[in-house]
Order: sequence, then structure tokens, then C-alpha cells
Amino acid sequence: MATGGTRYKWVFGDGDSTIKTTTDTVLHQYNATGTYTACQIVYNQFGCSDTICKPVSAIVQPLLAVPNAFTPGRFGTNSTIRVEGFGIAKMTWRIYNRWGQKVFETSDRKFGWDGTYKGQIQPMDVYAYTLDVEFFDGTKARKTGDITLIK
Repeated sequence: MATGGTRYKWVFGDGDSTIKTTTDTVLHQYNATGTYTACQIVYNQFGCSDTICKPVSAIVQPLLAVPNAFTPGRFGTNSTIRVEGFGIAKMTWRIYNRWGQKVFETSDRKFGWDGTYKGQIQPMDVYAYTLDVEFFDGTKARKTGDITLIK
């Protein structure tokens, strides 16, 4: 770790990066098993930079979870609901209301449901979901369940 900088950019080798203004610890979770080249770029007050890169090995055990309740329209981590997990290569997540109408669909694990359908916040209720996942190791999983929307 370099010192004396005013800005620290971490490039993790998997498409993610972060910028900090302090030298405190940086945590990053990889989604797939592999060896990545992680780099730290340190900038001084004049914008000059120095870079160091190291290989980082990650072993990821496939994991899949979906929270069962959320509170849309509020700030914080519970304002949207997302698929949680590791090793997810592909996914299709669909959420349905009690009448079987699809109110949400995504294939992006970083994109969550904010409790709206066609721009309207949905009523407090229990919603069913189906989640089809393919992990990076080639295994597949299907998960079904319900989510409670709390206002």
C-alpha cells in the first residue's frame, strides 16, 4: 500500500473499482473463481500517479438467497429487494402479484425491485417469485418463494 497520496483508486480486475481518499482497508467480493489482477493507483495533490498490481486468487462457492421482505419507498438497504449470492453467471428473476401478473423481471443480479409496477407503488401484500440461475461452474438452480412488501 502506498502512502502520501490524496486519492486511491482500486481496480479489482473483474470490472469493479472504487476510489477512496483514505488508506483504510478496502474489501471486495469476487463473483467467480479465478485469478484477477488487482491494482492500486495512488494520486498525489498534483495529479501525478503511481500504480502497483498484484495477482489475487479467488475461490467462490456458489450461493443463492433472496430476502423475504422489504420496505419500498424508504431509504437504505431495505428499499429494494435483490438476489443475493456468489458465483452467479446468468439469472432470470420474476416476481408476480397474487393474481399471477408479472410485476418485475430482471437478468441483472445487481438490479433489484423497488416495489413498483408501471410506475405505481404496489400494495402491501405477499408476492411470489421464480429464480432460475446458472452458476459459473455450470450448475443450475431454481428457487421459488415469496416476498412480503411492507409499507
